[in-house]
Amino acid sequence: SLEHPILLINPADDLFEKTRRTLSHLKNGAMMERPDWRPGFLSTKAIELAAALNTFFAKLETEPQAL
Repeated sequence: SLEHPILLINPADDLFEKTRRTLSHLKNGAMMERPDWRPGFLSTKAIELAAALNTFFAKLETEPQAL
């Protein structure tokens, strides 16, 4: 199991269903499922991704046990 904070992004790709199975291994993490995102989302959804990461890290600073 992974113990450090992780935000697992799950876009609609060939690993979508397999990625869901990893959630039980995250002790201190969250999964953001994005079936509307496709491969290449790091370029095409950069602003939305940055906002999600900022929210995740801000939550860690204010509520470390919230995950």
